[in-house]
Amino acid sequence: VTLILIVGFEGVVLPAIGLIALLAGVVWTGAAIALLMGPITGVGVGFAAMLIGLGDDIVIHGCSRYRQELADGRDASLALTRTFGALGLPMTGAAMTTVVAFAALGLAHLRPIRELGLAIAIGVTLTLLAAGLVGGALLRLAGPRLARRKPGKIWRLTEKLVDAITGLGVKHRAVVLVITGVLTVVAL
Repeated sequence: VTLILIVGFEGVVLPAIGLIALLAGVVWTGAAIALLMGPITGVGVGFAAMLIGLGDDIVIHGCSRYRQELADGRDASLALTRTFGALGLPMTGAAMTTVVAFAALGLAHLRPIRELGLAIAIGVTLTLLAAGLVGGALLRLAGPRLARRKPGKIWRLTEKLVDAITGLGVKHRAVVLVITGVLTVVAL
């Protein structure tokens, strides 16, 4: 995950900030689980890997938007305010749907599944909180030292690929929907 973020952001500062915030959320989750649930099974411990996979989305969105705000010439404080203003509600909404889905596993009969569901529900909530608190504070501290440049080649290439795929869906929507429907029926 770290390597992907370093390559994608073409540097270490933003990935480091995001991963520190993510790590804070994982550590807070471990403490909360120990306090609330006591010892858990090996399956329950899998929450850490899942949280990194779920929490890196928050890191990528937040750091990408912040970098863009800086590149557009905004000072660090305004860039951070605009980043959290634009992403706060959508990221919270997305996180809470994940929390509810995993919390539902808290009703499972099998203890490992129940523990994993509750651990992830708690963890996503705490990771979102850590992203705002820890990530926001670190971004504000690093803001003046971050390069105010547009994303590099790797980011632009990824953006072009996403645009091309999306463009296919827009331009050939009927064909895409038919193919998708057929593949979904076959998969079922």
